[in-house]
Amino acid sequence: QVISLKNGCVCCTIADDLSGALDAQASRTDPPDLLVVEASGVADPNRIAGHVGGWPGVELLRVVTMVDAATISQRLVDKYVGSVVTAQIARADILVLNKCDLTTRDPLDAVILRIVALAPSARIVVATGGEIDPALVLHAKSVENDMARTGETHHHATPSLDVVTWRPQEPVDAREIARVISSARDTVHRAKGFLRDKESGGTVLLQAAGGDAELSHSAQNGEPGLVVFVAGGSEVKSRLISRLNFLLRIPTLQFR
Repeated sequence: QVISLKNGCVCCTIADDLSGALDAQASRTDPPDLLVVEASGVADPNRIAGHVGGWPGVELLRVVTMVDAATISQRLVDKYVGSVVTAQIARADILVLNKCDLTTRDPLDAVILRIVALAPSARIVVATGGEIDPALVLHAKSVENDMARTGETHHHATPSLDVVTWRPQEPVDAREIARVISSARDTVHRAKGFLRDKESGGTVLLQAAGGDAELSHSAQNGEPGLVVFVAGGSEVKSRLISRLNFLLRIPTLQFR
């Protein structure tokens, strides 16, 4: 069943309509397992989530935001919608990064780094044509239990790819980190990020593709480290993160 709410902003003029729709579904003798509230492109998901999540008989599972990879950089700085777009990304439990086929590799890396900074706890799903596993949105587990925070599958005729972030909070041996990443050429398809280097005392930019990892000086001195990987194979990927953390003598894995 589809219930259409047409009277304006779900947070304002149709709050009563939404509340009535939620009541009607929750009080049915055969209530649905799941309700999907599809908001408009200029909606505030934080306010909607607060309204729905606090309603008797309804449990909020997750907020999913679709991000247009081809235009998101411009939208984030747009004077009219920039603040709305930022809020939509920041509130998401899952970010579907769509239209990845319409961006070149380097701009896509920059987009991923930017949305990771806005929503560090969100799961990122890399997609083209809006194609994702429906279970990611519809699986009836809570966000806390369901979110392994490891990225998600790129659903096309390629092996599954995960977007994974690694955040060393102290200076590292950047050359050794680059060597370890290069040795994982069968797993890491792309890596990009910043590291604080023990040897130089400054910040370096790390980029890796096709098994080749390069380091270059960066002006972002003093920034905490952040590397974003596009990788395949969860077991091998976990071993890579374990090796990187071992270099830091960090006992727990710091990846999503």
